[in-house]
Amino acid sequence: GNKYGTTTGFHHINLLNVPQLDIRCEYARLRPFTYSHKNPLTSYYHFSTILGHWIGPNADILLGDLSYRFSYRTLFRIQIERLRQGENTPLLNVGGDANIPHESLSEDENAPFLAGILESSSRIRLKLSYEPLRNLFLQLEYSWTAYTSQQPGDNEFNSGQRQEVVLGFSLNK
Repeated sequence: GNKYGTTTGFHHINLLNVPQLDIRCEYARLRPFTYSHKNPLTSYYHFSTILGHWIGPNADILLGDLSYRFSYRTLFRIQIERLRQGENTPLLNVGGDANIPHESLSEDENAPFLAGILESSSRIRLKLSYEPLRNLFLQLEYSWTAYTSQQPGDNEFNSGQRQEVVLGFSLNK
């Protein structure tokens, strides 16, 4: 069947001739039933993790990233993303879950993109990273996420917002 995903994008360094100012944009789209198989044991998984793009099947994402390196050790980043995913309904498999196989080969070839329960989210993320010692990173992150979910043919939306502040460190060896 037509099980495929595409990713495209660009990365431009020294934007507007400003040293250390970079911009990146990426778009990824995965068709319904990508990663699933008629035999669930041969789905495209390793334990419970999809072996492919993290957004999963029947989804797309648009990501923008602007980063500026103030110094060798200090990086500031702004990220904006828009994610949409068509989830299965309790009665209909639209190809939104790689664990649930399709019933027939024609089902995945003609499956409409983003069918089912349309879940979408928009996120703005601000990150500040400092490297006081080689491979030791201190990180401060703020993110704001708005999300909606809509049943097919229903004019009602479930929606909400979430804000997160994260303070962390990592040691990369």
